[in-house]
Amino acid sequence: MLRRSLFVCAVFLGVAILVAAGALFAFLPLCSESVIQEAVSPDGRYRAQVSEGGCGVTTGVTTYITVERSFNTLLAKEADVLIAEGDRVSLDARIRWTGPRRLVISWNGSEQVFLYESKALGVSVDYADR
Repeated sequence: MLRRSLFVCAVFLGVAILVAAGALFAFLPLCSESVIQEAVSPDGRYRAQVSEGGCGVTTGVTTYITVERSFNTLLAKEADVLIAEGDRVSLDARIRWTGPRRLVISWNGSEQVFLYESKALGVSVDYADR
């Protein structure tokens, strides 16, 4: 009888530990994304944004650059213009508007570029290595 009670207590304790660990991991963000830079076009109709995300030291840093039209309305539309991944280091991407519909992106290069657009939502995109 005592062995059975100890077994039930051990199983109950084990289940409680698993539930607590699962709840802890469910609320801890394993991946993160942060906005590095935002820039609004000279006419105020577009916004470009540089974001970086990663999932720890064993993965690369992914850089996303997006252009958004009419960002302050419900009809906002967004398009990716650059998606690249560096080997655990930032691409150090920078954006600047040279006209109402012309965006220049500069960065230090990348190991792998997944998306590289020259035009999006009516905005021309130029690239410059640093």
